[in-house]
Amino acid sequence: MQPVPVEPEITVVIPTFDRATVVLAAVQSVLDQAGPRMEVIVVDDGSGDDTVTRVASHPDPRVRLVQAAHGGVCAARNLGAAAARAPWLTFLDSDDVAAEGWLAALCEPLARGAELVTCGAELRYPDGRVRIVRPVPLGPAFGSITAHFLAGTFAMPTELFRAVGGYRVGLTYGENTELGMRLGTEARARGARVAADPRPLVQVSAVVREYVARRYFESGVAVLRDTGELLAKDPRLHASYLAITGVAASRDGRVRDAHRLLWRAWRVEPRNWKHVARLARSCVPVRALR
Repeated sequence: MQPVPVEPEITVVIPTFDRATVVLAAVQSVLDQAGPRMEVIVVDDGSGDDTVTRVASHPDPRVRLVQAAHGGVCAARNLGAAAARAPWLTFLDSDDVAAEGWLAALCEPLARGAELVTCGAELRYPDGRVRIVRPVPLGPAFGSITAHFLAGTFAMPTELFRAVGGYRVGLTYGENTELGMRLGTEARARGARVAADPRPLVQVSAVVREYVARRYFESGVAVLRDTGELLAKDPRLHASYLAITGVAASRDGRVRDAHRLLWRAWRVEPRNWKHVARLARSCVPVRALR
């Protein structure tokens, strides 16, 4: 049994909710990493299965369990980050698995002074499809960095995560992208180096979630409200968020909100006639489209 390191170099936060059958595989994929000293904080988000029992009985002292009432993945990640003891921080979802070399690839650039490090991922779908995603050049809303933001694909100083305010609690989609905008912008403002590794170093369980219009609408409104200043730096991305939120409003029967948001999308990106088509479609009663 490896003794608890006095000063772990990196904290890996794994939030989980009712995933007792897979969470230990995620934990073990981190413990198997060679190189950096780590601690693994599993945040149980009010599971109703035996997740707590399984994690609490893990024999490796590098694994810590934090329990919380069910508050969603963003709140769980923030809770884990608040408990972190290491100077560097990353996240991994409880149904994902880190590949060999993942932690070293994230930590080595941080040790050389990078403020933000990202890598690629292998998305595995239930039907057997596999898709590779890699860091790509992002626009001014992200500080014009090359990166990819998905749990498991980015690491940063713990202080940077806390400085930008962590995850936006309550978001039910796009929470990593929204955080990425603030992280990239702050890293650039500090004049810091951002490193990107194109290798797919984490295997992501790409579950296709049910589309719930109200959740998309509420999350979109929150991003537009709280991160609108950054979105305004990139008209195309800004218009995309307005359009996604407007379509969700329309599908949820919020006609006035849909018109307002889709009109704004067209005003922000007037050459994209898809916004006009969406605006026109939103004027048709939902019953007539069925």
